[in-house]
Amino acid sequence: MNTGKLDKRAGYVGGHYTTPLLFGKISDYDLVLYVTIHAASGTENAFFPHTHYGIFSKIKVNGKPACEMDIYAAYLGEFGILVGFVSGEDIAVSQALETLPWAQSVIVDKHKEAYTSGKKSIQYLEEGRKKLRLAAARAVQDVSQMKPLITKGPILFEAEFRNEKLAARFNTWRFQQTENIVTWEAKNMIEGFEMLNKLTLTNS
Repeated sequence: MNTGKLDKRAGYVGGHYTTPLLFGKISDYDLVLYVTIHAASGTENAFFPHTHYGIFSKIKVNGKPACEMDIYAAYLGEFGILVGFVSGEDIAVSQALETLPWAQSVIVDKHKEAYTSGKKSIQYLEEGRKKLRLAAARAVQDVSQMKPLITKGPILFEAEFRNEKLAARFNTWRFQQTENIVTWEAKNMIEGFEMLNKLTLTNS
């Protein structure tokens, strides 16, 4: 990423983190804007579909296939924090809005052709940036009409790995496992997400 083109008031932090990344006291935040979200693991014909990490074929929460907004927004919701904006390809935005119907959104074309056609691609980028700015501003203005996402417990998680060998490799905390599917129950999303991170980031 060319950070030299960022607004001088903004900063960039890269890397893989175990929780939605926020700085300072979490209670200081009112609103989170998610840019460049991806479709859920297992979504056909999507751009790099994944939920939290690429090792999963599918993640279900209470029996329903989950995208990252189902999990991340509910995690933030436990702290009273709103998610009010999402952007990404059409299917990713559609999945997110099922969970966050009040959120502002911008669809971004993920096809290579949109960025390799000279003047048309420049125009597309300029128009896209304007849409992002305006939608983000609307999200801030409409914050009073939004609510924290809360998923009532107990919450059942099902993580389907690409194969049984991969599931056994990552399941070092010995959660319940049947072939390539690992399951666990949590009292709330904070606890459930912590357990997902144990499954995802702690392996032999």
